[in-house]
Amino acid sequence: MEELHREILRKKRVFLAKNLDISLLMSYMIQERIFSSDMAEMITSKKTRRRKTEKFLDLLEISGPKAYPVFLAALDQEKCSSFAYIKQTLVEMEEKLKTKTNRVKFKDGGAYDNDVDEEKTPLKTDTLQQEIELKVIAEDGRRRSGIQEHAESQLGMLHK
Repeated sequence: MEELHREILRKKRVFLAKNLDISLLMSYMIQERIFSSDMAEMITSKKTRRRKTEKFLDLLEISGPKAYPVFLAALDQEKCSSFAYIKQTLVEMEEKLKTKTNRVKFKDGGAYDNDVDEEKTPLKTDTLQQEIELKVIAEDGRRRSGIQEHAESQLGMLHK
């Protein structure tokens, strides 16, 4: 499964656990060879609908690259308004994550999505720009003082 799809499932896990009735999807997931009968048994053995859905999501994440698209197709197979709403919510999340440009990057190369409302919260780039400017000024000051020390030492030699 693509990392994007894993992220969607993680971000919408509580929503899915509350709203998704996986009993209607199981046959399709087995038919499309996403879940084995053993996996289906692991899911259906859970006591509550919420626990079944959580197990379904856990197994879906490790079921290969076709798992997420087949899951969306399974939501289409059942002509149910709640499934249509669930699919729409997942597709909207995917579009949001694909077009997200406000990523905060760390020195070690890692990054995380900054989920703040950009109109209400100033971007961190202003602060970063200020830090960069201060570093340049400090470095430039060190260079100037080094040059100044060198010049003074040269002048001292000339006066001797």
